Amino acid sequence: MTRVAPTHVGPGPCIGLYAVYTLAGDEFMSFHYGSPEAGPSNPNNLVGDDLEQRRPSFALPQKSSLIDVLIDEENLPTEIRASSSWRRNAVHPSECSELIMNAYRYTLFQEGVRRLGSGHASSLQPSLREMTPMLLQTRTYSEYRDIFLRLCDIGSYTTYGPGLNDFDEPTLTVYADNYGLSSLVIDVDWAAVTDIETITADIIDCSNQIRLMRPRLPRDEYLDRESDEELNERLAEHLLRLRRLEG
Repeated sequence: MTRVAPTHVGPGPCIGLYAVYTLAGDEFMSFHYGSPEAGPSNPNNLVGDDLEQRRPSFALPQKSSLIDVLIDEENLPTEIRASSSWRRNAVHPSECSELIMNAYRYTLFQEGVRRLGSGHASSLQPSLREMTPMLLQTRTYSEYRDIFLRLCDIGSYTTYGPGLNDFDEPTLTVYADNYGLSSLVIDVDWAAVTDIETITADIIDCSNQIRLMRPRLPRDEYLDRESDEELNERLAEHLLRLRRLEG
């Protein structure tokens, strides 16, 4: 099998949504707009040193003459189109993963430029208003913390195509996070005897599975009418209540 090394291809983690709320002498995770205040020694610091370690290296992607990838607002593929050159056996099966991922990165880059230019750059990091309804439904501090970390985390998803090779291993594995695809693993022997339309269709199916696996946040029209300060105050009160219940 050939594997493209996992590469973070989405926008970097969104700083400004992490903070430490100090209430009654204890530290709680809540929201605050602006720069993070947590220091390197704080175990709840999800920004400082960790952000530097996770910051991806970046090389300008090049457009492929062999394949095009279309994506949606969630940075997941919706269509993959192979050129006639690919169909004329110009592509070696061992290159399949890398070529598709490079085409995906090019589309991701171009779409990011388009969104910025149109003034509609979208963030895949949940906003304060999107997170609050779910957090207010929590009944224990542990549940609150687990949900908060899950929503703010980069995420990790793995899906598989329907086929198996001679070793009962998936012929296709797709890795992703909350910012998009990170890598593909395509079995070389399978790719050698499978048309590109089947391969790309399986990748799209895996992307659809990832779309369903990502967190879906409830909406609350009443909370949408509250100010940022009111939302922070409501969350702080909720956290105090949860800690009191724990004794």
